[in-house]
Amino acid sequence: MIIDTQNKFVGIDKPVLESCAVYPAGIGERAFRAMEKISLLRTAAREKGVPVFYTSGLPAKDKRYDSFAKKLNPPRGITLPPEADAICSVVAPEKEDLIIYKH
Repeated sequence: MIIDTQNKFVGIDKPVLESCAVYPAGIGERAFRAMEKISLLRTAAREKGVPVFYTSGLPAKDKRYDSFAKKLNPPRGITLPPEADAICSVVAPEKEDLIIYKH
């Protein structure tokens, strides 16, 4: 199970302060090093026939049903990029994977 690897939490592959300028909750380069390791584990799981599951928050358009939506709003003056809710491309799901959206 791959948990909460959305861009808004992973950030960009830069030092944490640079990442936070784009994604205030983004960890940055250290998260990207973790994504690389997660990707290796995911590949090993697939090779063994183990299903891969992801958890993610609801996409932005569905946040009216998300009890944590108010907590996740960016600080005033910061607009998150449109891909903020997407799962980081380094560990992006494939068509056979299941994404479990948290409410």
